[in-house]
Amino acid sequence: MRLIAEGTASAGLTANGKADIRQMFSSPSTFDISGSLRPSAAVEVTGEMGVDAHVAKTGLKIINTLHTSTLLDGVLQLKDGKIFDLDFRLPQEKMEIFNAEYVESRKCCIAVFIARPHCLQCRPL
Repeated sequence: MRLIAEGTASAGLTANGKADIRQMFSSPSTFDISGSLRPSAAVEVTGEMGVDAHVAKTGLKIINTLHTSTLLDGVLQLKDGKIFDLDFRLPQEKMEIFNAEYVESRKCCIAVFIARPHCLQCRPL
C-alpha cells in the first residue's frame, strides 16, 4: 500500500496609503488619510492512496484547493477638527471572498491491459 500527502500554502498582503502628518498636529486639527489593503491566501492539499499487487495497480488521488482574495480601500478625513468623514470604496473587478475546489481521480492498470483497451481509467499510477 502506498500513501502520499502533500500540502502547499501561500499568503500575501499588499498595502499602500498616504497621510499628511503635519496637518494632524496643526490647530484646528485636519487630516486626510487614504489607503488600501489586499490580503490573499491559497492552500492546496493533495492525497494519493494506491495498491500495487504486481499484476494489478489501483489507486485514488484527491486534490483540494482553497483560495481567497479581498480588498479594503477607503479614505478617512477630519476637517477643521469638526467634520469627520469615512468612505469605503468597493472594487469594480471580481472579488473572490472564498473559493474551494475538490478534484478526485481513480486509476487502475490491469497487467492484461490488452484485454481492456477501451477502459479510460486504465493507466499507470
